[in-house]
Amino acid sequence: MAQKKRKLNKAKSARVERKEPPWLFILTYSLMGLLLFYPPFFRGLFFSHQMFISHVITGAVFALVWARKIFLKEYSFIKTPLDWAVLAYAGAYLLSLLGAVHFGEAAYGFFKVLNYFMVFWIVSDLIKDLNGFENVLRILLAAGVGVAAIGILAATGYSDIPGAFDGQHIMSTLQYHNTTAAYVGILSLIGISLWIREKQFLMKLIYGIAAYIMMLVTLSAISKGAWLVLIIGGLLLVIGMPAIYRVKTVYSLGLSLLAAFIISNRFVITITGDNPAAGLGLVVAGIVIILVGQVLWEGAVRLLLPRWEVRPAVVLGLVICILAAGLVYTGNKVDVATVMGTEFAQITDRSDMSYVTRADFAKWGLAIVKDYPLVGAGAGGWNALYHQYQHYLFWTTETHNHFVQVWVEAGTIGLLAFLSMWVSFIFLVGQFIRKLQPFKKTSTGQNQETWVLIWGTTSAALALGAHAAIDFDLSLPAMCFLLWTFLALVNSQYRIYFKEKEKRFNMAPVNVGLAAGLVLVLVVSGASSALAYNCSLKGAEAGVAINTAGDPAAKQKAYNEALYYYKKAAQLDAKNADYWRDMAYLQAAGLLTIGDSNRAGAMKMRSQLNTMVEKAEKLKPYDIKTRNSLANTLAMAGDIDGALRNVKANIEANPNDIKAYINGKNLLLQFAERLVELENYEGARKFAAEAIKIDEQLAGQLTRVDPEHKYWQGEKLAAGAEMQQLTAKAQYILGDYQKALTGLQPFAHNLLALEFADPYFENTRFENEEWKVSVVDDDEAQNGKCLQIEAKKDKVDFSSALTLAKEIPIKEGSSYNCTVRYKVLNSEDNPAGQYVHNTLAVWSHWHTGEESLPRDLVFWTGKDQTFSPGWQVYKTTDTAPPGVTHRHFYLGTGSVKAGTVFRVDYITFTPVDWKVVEGTSLEELRTWYAAALNKLGKIDEYQVVVQNLSAPARNRLTYLIESK
Repeated sequence: MAQKKRKLNKAKSARVERKEPPWLFILTYSLMGLLLFYPPFFRGLFFSHQMFISHVITGAVFALVWARKIFLKEYSFIKTPLDWAVLAYAGAYLLSLLGAVHFGEAAYGFFKVLNYFMVFWIVSDLIKDLNGFENVLRILLAAGVGVAAIGILAATGYSDIPGAFDGQHIMSTLQYHNTTAAYVGILSLIGISLWIREKQFLMKLIYGIAAYIMMLVTLSAISKGAWLVLIIGGLLLVIGMPAIYRVKTVYSLGLSLLAAFIISNRFVITITGDNPAAGLGLVVAGIVIILVGQVLWEGAVRLLLPRWEVRPAVVLGLVICILAAGLVYTGNKVDVATVMGTEFAQITDRSDMSYVTRADFAKWGLAIVKDYPLVGAGAGGWNALYHQYQHYLFWTTETHNHFVQVWVEAGTIGLLAFLSMWVSFIFLVGQFIRKLQPFKKTSTGQNQETWVLIWGTTSAALALGAHAAIDFDLSLPAMCFLLWTFLALVNSQYRIYFKEKEKRFNMAPVNVGLAAGLVLVLVVSGASSALAYNCSLKGAEAGVAINTAGDPAAKQKAYNEALYYYKKAAQLDAKNADYWRDMAYLQAAGLLTIGDSNRAGAMKMRSQLNTMVEKAEKLKPYDIKTRNSLANTLAMAGDIDGALRNVKANIEANPNDIKAYINGKNLLLQFAERLVELENYEGARKFAAEAIKIDEQLAGQLTRVDPEHKYWQGEKLAAGAEMQQLTAKAQYILGDYQKALTGLQPFAHNLLALEFADPYFENTRFENEEWKVSVVDDDEAQNGKCLQIEAKKDKVDFSSALTLAKEIPIKEGSSYNCTVRYKVLNSEDNPAGQYVHNTLAVWSHWHTGEESLPRDLVFWTGKDQTFSPGWQVYKTTDTAPPGVTHRHFYLGTGSVKAGTVFRVDYITFTPVDWKVVEGTSLEELRTWYAAALNKLGKIDEYQVVVQNLSAPARNRLTYLIESK
């Protein structure tokens, strides 16, 4: 029996040791190297269409590795705890499809994570020894040097790769300076790890130069996150090295870091100055420093180390540190050390925007998790939902914390899987410490060399993971490729050293079948999505040709091509909402051309349109662009209910964006006005009522947010001028003419009302570090209330307290009146000013397309005065210079002391002749105003307004007055 088992084992061994053709080995390893090398050079594979091709490449390499395994009759698949953890992470994203809010985005996310798993598995399976481990690190290092070199060449003007340098920051091929700096910073640690175990001088020099170049880019990026990566990774690297290697690490790390530090002081100012090409010479100077440092080390080792052990090396390192410090602080132009101190101080500054917003991103993410706790909202879930959980408007596509991002996207299951990857990884490293015993004097040289690579890789992985907790590095697939490769390299060595602990799943048919299934899923999805994307590009190109084509036949041909390609794209990738959305727009445009000439054809097209819209709505229900586009598409097609549905959904998707309310309300009023023209007054009132409901939505949202938050991005959430205009129109259509008149009156008498929502100063109030602005009671004011402005700090020259308007339309050659009623309670001159002393003014400029012409309205100059006796009125008339198109207005002061207080009753800006507004949006508002006057029987004022209206406006006025 025993003899039979031995024969069976020998037979198995013979099968396992089947000889591999050299070409298969070379091909497999070469493709693996390509797979690991190329990602950072294609914008980090951040955009979906770039990942589509990557899926095909990864799937093909994965299939080749399995073909090789089958040839060698070796069918193992999942072996180690880390294998299971990485597979579980991919499985969590598969489960997230069950709760995905945007299914197409979630599916793309799953395919990405499946791609990462395959990369991890390929490296884990192919690397069978320490040489393979080292070669993979060399490939990664080469990629890092390539990214750094491209960035430096772009910054110094020797390369014109789009987006590689933005004039201030090195972006390189990753197109984001923080990620670029972190990427090369992490790989510089790999360069140090290879450097300290290398025996050949030339290779040491190459590794040293590589580490220096990447550190130079990291330091020059002025990115505190990337600097943290370098600091954390460097400290880990030093702490975890055996004694002699620790000395080498300190020296090598110190030398390359100091060289980068010295050069970066001049390099930053050079590449942002007038002669960026000179920066390349500075880079070369740093290489010389590395060369000298390496020669000094080699000399110390050969001449002194045998007698004095490591002391000369330590002394040499200290000498270099002192010399470098002296060079930095005697010849620098940009004090990088000071900049670093400032940047790092912001990390713990709870008022810093970076700190505040990242903390809030995490808070909003955790709020999403509460609603999607188990399987998450799917990939893309954060971008779809985060606006609904904000207390102030801020735009970001990522959480800047990958742990929170995973929790949002894949739920608690996904977070646990992600954490299990790290726990398993650390467990594997701990096992190596026990096995190799690198810190014991009895440890062999081979064990220590193995540990150097393992710990260097571990330090880089941990530094990257730490940075992913404060930035969105891992949202770029290239960074995930890097991290998963680090994990895989350690995993590969675990497979070698701990074969007895492997828990293999060795059912050959199951393993091969599962691998084939994974390949099929990734390759087919990637290929079909890539083809679909190319079709969409052709469709978009044909769509542009529709507008540029000269004759109707050419337009029709372009239209047919566009629709064909979008249909093809949707067939190939039915989960992409964008294709359905754009195709729906084309379909609606086609409906307009058919009209009533072909009822059967029109009905069929409308049915197809409804299907397209339904697909797009289902795939991206919370996407603002999709909802806006569908609302306009359905309005064009005459589907008013469908358009209204998308208007409401758009506001729900981003309730803090005032434009969503304005666009929705504007669309509803367009429907209502169209129905008024058709004398369908009941239908018109229905949509006007819906428009008024948007005001109620806005009022409700204002109670849940902080519109005055200092980091609010974009236009404030408020019932501004445009909202008030639309509300007044809706009130008119509903028959509430008095409210309509009250709402329209400011626009009929004051051009500032076009932008400033509170022209009578009834609700304006805010307070910040500079100003306190509030509405106060004053019996002598026109309406019993006025605006009070108080300077909280000393002001110098042209200071603005309140923005009144930025782009009031102006007609060149026309005259305009400006009136300010004001009262000065206290004003004291600030002698620190140079131009305007003890002055109150409306700072204003005329604007042409090319220049800005000052025309400030200084309504009070106190000189030695501190107040004005009661209310004063300032009036002036100006004629717009040639070429002027618009004018801005800011209420403020000149050079005054803190404690200056003044009041403003009203500020008006009107044309001398109202006919200058003919054909503008203001004339339209005056038309509605005249209609309201007529309805209320105020005929005298009505006649005054009407006499300044153009003929088209009078025609519009007629049907407004006749409406019921």
